[in-house]
Amino acid sequence: KIQTALSIEDIINKKQDWVECTVGMLEIDGIRHFFEPTVSIKDRTVLSVEEKFQIGTGTNIRLSECGVSNWINQVDVFEHLCEQLGVKNYARIDFFYNTRTQIACFIEVNTLPGFSPSTVFFQQALYYCSSLNPQRVVSQIISNHRLSLI
Repeated sequence: KIQTALSIEDIINKKQDWVECTVGMLEIDGIRHFFEPTVSIKDRTVLSVEEKFQIGTGTNIRLSECGVSNWINQVDVFEHLCEQLGVKNYARIDFFYNTRTQIACFIEVNTLPGFSPSTVFFQQALYYCSSLNPQRVVSQIISNHRLSLI
C-alpha cells in the first residue's frame, strides 16, 4: 500500500502511529536485498537537524526491537518502488510508516547515501547478514558498478 496524499501535518498529528524509518538496499547477484528498517528516535515531534545529520546524536533502533514485525509486508513495496525508479546497486529509502495501518509514505530514495554512522547503512547490513561487514559492502558496491559498465 502506497499512500501519497498525506501531508506532513497529517503525519505529525498522528505521531503515535507514525514512525520515521530508513531501510538500506544492496544488490547482490542481481537481487535486491532490503535490510530491516530502523526507526529514528527523536526528542521532539519531528527530528531536529542535529538528530538527523550529526554523527552520534540521532538514535536508530530496528523496527522489530519496537515490537513492530509487520514491516516485512512492505518488502514488495520497496521492490516495486526501486523497480519503477530504476534503482540499482545500493540505496537508502527514507519513509514514514504507520504501525497501525501498515501504510508507508515515502520521503526519498537516496541512490548515493553517505556512509557516516548516522546513515546506519553498515549497521543494517551487519544485522541482515553478519558477513556483510563494511569492507564486503563496499566491495559489493564496486563490483556491481563494474558489472554495470560492461
